[in-house]
Amino acid sequence: MSDDTIKNINKTIVHEDGKIDSFDKQLINLSGGIFDVRFPLVVSDNTNCLSYISTINESKPLTMMVSTAIKIREKHDIGFDYVSQVNDLLKNSIMAFESLKHDTSVIVLLDDYDDIDDPMIAVCRTDKKVGYVDVNEITSIYDRERFSSLLQRTYNSNCTFFINNKEKTEQIINSFQFQVLDDLKFALSTSYDKYSFNKCQVEQDLLLNVEFSDYLGYWKMIDQTESNGSIYYCFESKDDSSYPFLVVDEDLNVLCESFEELEDAVENYLSENELDMSI
Repeated sequence: MSDDTIKNINKTIVHEDGKIDSFDKQLINLSGGIFDVRFPLVVSDNTNCLSYISTINESKPLTMMVSTAIKIREKHDIGFDYVSQVNDLLKNSIMAFESLKHDTSVIVLLDDYDDIDDPMIAVCRTDKKVGYVDVNEITSIYDRERFSSLLQRTYNSNCTFFINNKEKTEQIINSFQFQVLDDLKFALSTSYDKYSFNKCQVEQDLLLNVEFSDYLGYWKMIDQTESNGSIYYCFESKDDSSYPFLVVDEDLNVLCESFEELEDAVENYLSENELDMSI
């Protein structure tokens, strides 16, 4: 990102030699009373730290308002030393999900806890504009009580979840402080291979698992596609990664049971139902 872009956000942190103050340096200056509080803090010139969240434009700079940094310190008792690590904390976060209160914000579960084992979270707004520059903005960092309740309410509202670390997600939901219903527990476990999902998607996949209970010892769903309002699911044998395949439509009609039959079976099915989709 060019110096001009950073200057449009906060011209005071760009020096004549082109050097840009780091986020850590900005916080030190803010703590020392020499940061120009008319301008926001620039955490990073990109948001690559949250690249696993598909709804975030990672090319946007990541910022934080001075009032937010002060609120985090004064209200939530989280010092600037901790805040200065936010880029790495977000990069190593466990998962994120859409906010119930704000359509353009995501809640990020950090891989960290407070002194009484409440999880640390950060909130990122994705539609902020600073001057002429579109940015992503950290709007809060704090420890979250009753986090499992927030998880369940978010899931029940059909918000989208984004998983960064399946193994750690499974670890926390199996701990005593994360009591959630079985369908959400399944979605957050390593048994569920989707890294982005909502309640409707999970229920649909669970229905397939129930309907194909006779196959569960031998088959694993590996893909799905949609065409003209119809959904097609592909399962593969757990005993062989390439052969055979089981392909079904959304009504759970089996199209074929081997890789060799796949193309002809699907084309015949689509033709019979007057659908146009090439395989």
